[in-house]
Amino acid sequence: MVYDLFDLPHEASLDRAEILKCYSRESLSELIRLRGRAIEERTGFTLDAEIVTPKGHTRWIRITATVECEDDVPVRIFGMKLDITAEKMMYDQIRYLAEFDILTGLPNRAQFQTALQRLPLRSVGGKPLPCFSLTTPSATGRATIASRKRRNGCSRRAREQTSWRALAAMSSRFSSAATTVSKAWPRSPGQ
Repeated sequence: MVYDLFDLPHEASLDRAEILKCYSRESLSELIRLRGRAIEERTGFTLDAEIVTPKGHTRWIRITATVECEDDVPVRIFGMKLDITAEKMMYDQIRYLAEFDILTGLPNRAQFQTALQRLPLRSVGGKPLPCFSLTTPSATGRATIASRKRRNGCSRRAREQTSWRALAAMSSRFSSAATTVSKAWPRSPGQ
């Protein structure tokens, strides 16, 4: 029931303007866009929206709506709202477990490979050259990527040519070089 979703007393009258104030900025923007398009196209829509009730409870609701027409003229929107907070929390937990190491909380190999696929590559002498820099490996031996977030006309095929082994070799070489530099770097007193 809408009263329960929005933590409203059952005897209260429903005021659309007050209910819309409960939606997060992003959810409200998407709701307005989808609702307008559904009316224009005489269709329906589904939206997962975040709300914060007047009592301060954050919830996720799934709105499924359809536009009712008479003589091809929209006359009303009807639908339902379903509390999907538990479903959303489970999805977020599953996604976290799929993308992060449970012990360290660091991004796992799947995240690393996803980030790697998004990186642009340049071709030098016919060989692909990755356009990223590796930082010093963490205590667990994983390197992190600092993406340059620019596309320089590199094709997807060129990005796919960089293999995991080549990247691991580069990381290993970088780690050795960083260790050598840090040993040779003059330290100030007290370090």
